Amino acid sequence: MLIKSIKGLKLGQTSYLLVEDNEAILIDCGFDIEVLTEYLSQNNIKLLGVFLTHGHFDHALAAAELLNSGIKIYASEHSDRITTTGYDLGRFLRTKFTRFSATNKLKDGDIVEIGSFSVKAYYTPGHTVDGMCYLINGVLFSGDTLLTGSYGRVDLPTASTSDMKDSIRRLFTFDIKLPVCSGHESVKEGVNTFLFIRNIGDYKASQDIAYFMNN
Repeated sequence: MLIKSIKGLKLGQTSYLLVEDNEAILIDCGFDIEVLTEYLSQNNIKLLGVFLTHGHFDHALAAAELLNSGIKIYASEHSDRITTTGYDLGRFLRTKFTRFSATNKLKDGDIVEIGSFSVKAYYTPGHTVDGMCYLINGVLFSGDTLLTGSYGRVDLPTASTSDMKDSIRRLFTFDIKLPVCSGHESVKEGVNTFLFIRNIGDYKASQDIAYFMNN
């Protein structure tokens, strides 16, 4: 499985394109859709579906357009509270965001077999009420739950400090060597091969997270 990063248009968001045997799935879609379609076309890759870690506009900017093109969108069963309401965050930053409803709603523990990918969904609220992490072929995609060595903000609409702590505790039961791809990484513009930076053990050693969990 190849993992490609795509830099988002807003707030430094990072999406991930997972490619195997000329098929792909996408984790979040906060970018200009033309960047994706050009790459897929040039490399003869078929996009099978999009998995949203949460519905904030910087992670879901292209979702409505992808839906209109026939691509299935997988998200938390609670996602409509973000993606169809004013809690999409975009309105607070005066950013245009087309609201939508995911076609496939997921519950905690759901497993989606799609192409050669096995996607296990973990409900991880805290940053938002619809937070999801995905374990895919031995890699954890954490969205804004585990975030560049720290954790996602808990002061936005539908966020919860106690839920975030519970979600982090749960993720910390995973293998410390499990690679983590977070929702905001320093990546180049365009579609690029992603080099792993952190694993669960690195997050466990984070002083920022330790302070948050103990206060």
